[in-house]
Amino acid sequence: MSTGGRMEFADLDEDLFGEERHHCSIVETYSARVCDPGWFMEIQADELVSSEDKLSAQKYSADYLFLKKEYNAAVKKYEEVLNILLPYHTVCRRECLEGLVRCHIKKGTPYEALHFAEELHSTSKNSDQTTVSCSVLVDVNLAVRNYNEALRAAQMLVTIHPLNCHVWIKLAYVYACMYDIILSSVEKLVIAHIPSETVKIDQETVSLSVSQILPTDDTEVSDAQTFMSLNNTVNQSQKQGNENFANMTKSKSAKLSWKEKGLQFVATCLLKCYYILKKTEGTALNLHLEHNLMYQKLLVSDMKTLLDEESLNQIRMHVCEETQSGQSSPVLDDGKEFVDRGSSKFKSHDNEFDDVSPTQSNFEEKWFRWIK
Repeated sequence: MSTGGRMEFADLDEDLFGEERHHCSIVETYSARVCDPGWFMEIQADELVSSEDKLSAQKYSADYLFLKKEYNAAVKKYEEVLNILLPYHTVCRRECLEGLVRCHIKKGTPYEALHFAEELHSTSKNSDQTTVSCSVLVDVNLAVRNYNEALRAAQMLVTIHPLNCHVWIKLAYVYACMYDIILSSVEKLVIAHIPSETVKIDQETVSLSVSQILPTDDTEVSDAQTFMSLNNTVNQSQKQGNENFANMTKSKSAKLSWKEKGLQFVATCLLKCYYILKKTEGTALNLHLEHNLMYQKLLVSDMKTLLDEESLNQIRMHVCEETQSGQSSPVLDDGKEFVDRGSSKFKSHDNEFDDVSPTQSNFEEKWFRWIK
């Protein structure tokens, strides 16, 4: 012992107190399994490791049959998967329900798809799931010509995604079906995955007049020029008051006729979609740019057949005023912190959209308040 009361150790090497590091050997013979295309169609159950693998193989088989347009076989396979799912297999159950709806629509039995679509929607707990289920509800209700329910679902899509051009196209097409208006070009976009005979409208094409209302391939206008034109339209229309509106109705009544009201709903939706596409045209690349321009061309083609230039300019005025007021943009409460829905911080709440499901009157008052 030292005078300081502390034990003195011998002059020992620190290596005696350390542990030798051992490096794991690398298995050089490892190689990832390479599966042949469609392996899940022929694999035996005893060749799979776990029940989850077996479930995945069954689900892949159903999806593959749908891809091959063997809808009857796909329906049978989806139903087999549903019968063996456990309660916690939420994602797989929703995917199977959606697959069943798509299959029945494709094979011309949409009424059999209704309860699957409703079950899918009943399990939607957040915006992503609601987007999927509402899109399915639009398609299946269009197929069975239940336009009121299709409209409800389409309006919900717009409520969730007001800056998405595709949901405005869906809404325009639903309104067109309700008011017996033919949109020959937009129809190609909306029902590309639905047999045309299930949604065909037995009415003549509505055409008040045909005129040049938006730039075509021969007379392209830049974004700046387009919105400058819109602003000029607003100023002119404000000076003219309600004169153009009165000319557009061409009716003894102060209210629009049933057909004219439908035309305004459809034209407004198409215009909103067109302006969204124009705004994003500068940032679109390659295939996205091709799609953007193709969509614009089809929208212009249909709008030419709906209203004359004077009537459409009046609708442009309202849409532009709405855009300038910021109504079409999501408003964030300053008191709430923004959280990216794709981040780990985001926690969805059950039925988070139950309290914002729009009624038809409330929705139309918000987005089409000038249409009476």
